[in-house]
Formats: sequence, C-alpha cells, structure tokens
Amino acid sequence: MLSSQHTSPRKRLKTSRLWLRSTSNYPTAECFILCRTALEAVERGLLPHERLRPIIVKLTRSAHSYCGRASWTERHTGIVRHPDTHQRVKDTVYWERILVRIGPPSLFPRQAQYPLFKDMPEMEFRTYREAMVAVTAHEIAHTLGYSGRKSGEERCEYVALDALDYYRKHQAAIDAEIDAVLAAQRQREAAKIATMSPEAKDANKLAAAEAHLKRWKRKLTLATGKVRSYTSAVRRLSKGQRMSMQAIITELAQAATPPQ
Repeated sequence: MLSSQHTSPRKRLKTSRLWLRSTSNYPTAECFILCRTALEAVERGLLPHERLRPIIVKLTRSAHSYCGRASWTERHTGIVRHPDTHQRVKDTVYWERILVRIGPPSLFPRQAQYPLFKDMPEMEFRTYREAMVAVTAHEIAHTLGYSGRKSGEERCEYVALDALDYYRKHQAAIDAEIDAVLAAQRQREAAKIATMSPEAKDANKLAAAEAHLKRWKRKLTLATGKVRSYTSAVRRLSKGQRMSMQAIITELAQAATPPQ
C-alpha cells in the first residue's frame, strides 16, 4: 500500500467538517475515509454540552508506529449557509488542527497504551488503519477541551478505544468503500497513462483530423449551395439592370429625335 517514493507532495481533501492535509505515503483517499470514520465516532459520543469545530488533520509519515499532537486553531474565511435564510454567505470559520503520524504497515500489529501515565486503557492496533482511526480520534477529543493531564488523556484514550470499536464494527463497509475508491483511482490513472502512449496520441490526432475534415466538408457543401444561389441572383439582377438601361437609352433617343 505504501508508495516506493521517499517523498510525496502534499495532498488535500476537504469537506465542511473535515480537512485532510497529507504528506503520508498512504493513499490520500484511504486516509480521508479513515479520518472521517474517527470523526464520526467522536461525534457519536459527544456529551450534550460539547460542540465540535471542523477538524484539520495534518497527516505525516513516521519512523515509529504512531504519534499524535493537538491542537491549533486556524481561522479561515469561507462560504457557509445562513441558518435562517439558507443563503450562502461569506463567514469566518475556525478549524481545529491536529497532527497525526502513522508508520509503515510493517510496524503493526502493536499493543498500545499511553506511556506517560499508569493504569491507562490498553488496546491493540492490528493494522495501520486501526492506528490511524484511534490516534485521530484521540487528538480530536483534545479539541473538546480535554487536557494533557492524566484525567484528560484518559478520557481521550477511551474516545480512541470507542473509535476503534466503531471501526471494527463497520470495518467491512469501510474497507469496501476504500477498495472501491482506490480501484476507481487506479482505473483513472491507467486510462491517463494509456492516453499518453504514442499509439494513443496518434489515434487522438487521427480522430481530431477526421472531425476537422467532416466539419469542413459540411462547410464546403453549404458554401457551394450559397455560391450557386448568389450566382443566379447576380445573373438575374444583372440581366434586369441591362434591360432597364436599354429601355432608358431608347427613351432618351426618342426624345432627342426632332419631330417630322
């Protein structure tokens, strides 16, 4: 699943609730679905007084199995729908940004427990996908105001554990969605590569030339008909003009002849 390249360009996917900025070697579409799953799990467990702002996930590579950090607030101007008029208006949106680092698949499965405090919840990350969901959920929970002390970290760990259970419960559907998205991407990439081959380029040039030829043939047929029509009109009008001039000359000649 990892790319063979050591560096990768920044890739982004964004909705009104989730904004993924990825420099990871994992496919961006896959990571977005996993981060969305973590966000959905956190939203399901919100207390009545808790409100979750839109989330920016900065996803990067890591030499270790996983790591996370939260959070920063980013202010962005965007277009939102007014709650009363439902019209789209410009407004300031505050995003909570978190950092998630996920290592290569070879580092999983792995037992996970928060290292700084004792008696923290234990969990197992069987795959990098489970780690991405759990770590993202843990850091999202910090944006709700859970502190970095033991009580806050413990609450975030339970949120991560709930997100992990949520992913496992819906894993078949989530993994199927990922597979479908990645398959569609591979098809688009294969089609793009195919269009770049010399044979495909020649075929495209031939098709374009045939289309131009067909269009100009239609124009030639139209032009030929117009030429015939205007040629006939010119002949008819010219003949009528000559006859009129001859009549005028005759009348002038008769007028100039003295009466007998």
